[in-house]
Amino acid sequence: MAQKRKKRPTSMTNPVYKAYFDGSCGPKNPGGTAAYGAVIFRHKKRIWEHSEVYRPPPGKERETSNNLAEYLGLIAILEHFIHIEAQHKPIMVYGDSKLVINKCLAVGKSRRVSTYLSPSKPRHYARDL
Repeated sequence: MAQKRKKRPTSMTNPVYKAYFDGSCGPKNPGGTAAYGAVIFRHKKRIWEHSEVYRPPPGKERETSNNLAEYLGLIAILEHFIHIEAQHKPIMVYGDSKLVINKCLAVGKSRRVSTYLSPSKPRHYARDL
């Protein structure tokens, strides 16, 4: 008999912060130029935005991907929330990456995702992949 999963919330009413991220890799994926963008709003006012072209370490240039770029966008948002000490406030984060969203909601299994988000790794670890 299959166990029923607990339903996790995918939205909330009146979050203090709303954040959006997106990442891409081109002209080929994997192995292209990876970049991401992120923006945070507080009560509908933009308070922070950031975009970056990911520069892999020498010898790792072919290890870029759109998934890496998506994770870097999310990580940038989370690091900023920690920087402004807002990590305990009501926050809603939006992205179009099914992989990233599902991993945040603990849906499905993936063998390498833990390397991006492992708490035992330094915060800059994903940028050093």
